[in-house]
Amino acid sequence: KLKDKIETSGDGFFKKIIDAYKILATEEPDRFVEINSEGNIQNTYEKIIEIIRKKLLINY
Repeated sequence: KLKDKIETSGDGFFKKIIDAYKILATEEPDRFVEINSEGNIQNTYEKIIEIIRKKLLINY
């Protein structure tokens, strides 16, 4: 598979994107949430679901 422009942009490009989202998360905490995804996929999924539940006030 050939890589597209974004995939070949390099680490500097991705760092700029990450930094921009961190600024947004700081400036607009009601709209953006930073999630640590260093764990496994299931743990990350559970964190996301918990945040969504709190935001939408849904309790299962």
